[in-house]
Amino acid sequence: MYDPYTVDSAQDPEIVQPLPRLKRISWSNDWHETELLKFQLMLPEFMQLFKSDPRAPHPDTPIIDLAYFRDQLEKPKIEILVQASVMQHECALRDFYLMWSELAGDEILQMREVDGAPDHPDIRSRRSFPDGQTWVTRQTGYKVWMGFSAFVVTLNIGCEESLYEEHAELFDEIVSSFGPTVPPEHSLAESTRLWSKRYPFDFASYLPVSWKELHHHNDTLDQMRLAFTRSFRDVTASCLAVQAVTRDIHPEKTDFLNEVFSTWTEQGLNPAEITYQSGPLLGNHKTREGVAKFTYHGAAGSTDYEYRFLLAEPENCWFIVELVCFHKDQDFETWAIANRALAVFAENFRCCE
Repeated sequence: MYDPYTVDSAQDPEIVQPLPRLKRISWSNDWHETELLKFQLMLPEFMQLFKSDPRAPHPDTPIIDLAYFRDQLEKPKIEILVQASVMQHECALRDFYLMWSELAGDEILQMREVDGAPDHPDIRSRRSFPDGQTWVTRQTGYKVWMGFSAFVVTLNIGCEESLYEEHAELFDEIVSSFGPTVPPEHSLAESTRLWSKRYPFDFASYLPVSWKELHHHNDTLDQMRLAFTRSFRDVTASCLAVQAVTRDIHPEKTDFLNEVFSTWTEQGLNPAEITYQSGPLLGNHKTREGVAKFTYHGAAGSTDYEYRFLLAEPENCWFIVELVCFHKDQDFETWAIANRALAVFAENFRCCE
């Protein structure tokens, strides 16, 4: 039986012969009954299709093995598994994978975002098994929008840890070749809602439709505030607020931020614990991002929250976007959904000055 991992050095044990060049073959599951779950990828020729499932995920079987490939050894040393599952689409795919890795106890070795996109992650992790084996897994995938939820098609490439570096280039090719056979229609994209304000800063952006606007703000030519909340099981899990104030009201940035923070200091936020860094662009404006964790002590007990804001300084006003949500140690999925809403806001932000 052909063993691609054994080097034949019988003639001279001091000479290590290089592995033969592995031939790549293109494989597509165009036989699948669901057009949106068809995919394609490149494979080494020593991998064989072992099993597959042509159905789509449904409540009884939320995870489907679209295709399982393995090498030809009695005890496989390389496996490739493509799965389809269902997820809450407002969560970035990067965070979706990190959540499951954490639950499985995997050690994250490396994580990158292809082209800087949180919905196109490439994650390398390590897992140890009771029988003493340690495997390394490369994981990537993409979403197929389905209204308020999404199919996720995931590529998992696993091998014994000792083989990874030797085959890293091959795995890179497999990951880069993976993608949908039939691109999803634009009409199936994530459902978002446009909202805009004019005074004192003319801007518009989008948020997922599950976020509901609160109608208690009072806008003027010099000051504007609007807030959105997202509920889970009738409990407000996240809040996103936007403010714009002219510098006639708050000439100093410090005074403006102190007033902004005062809303949350009563809930347990300590402004001295906020860490600062450069944030994403809002239109043409650079931002300063601040993040802090705080604990709210209520009648039902203590709850950990994350406070995050983006501050921009357009001409003649201050502009801030705040996000308060469960901390990821409290509820990872709620945290991931909330932070993606902030990312959607920043990516779609447009202003007119």
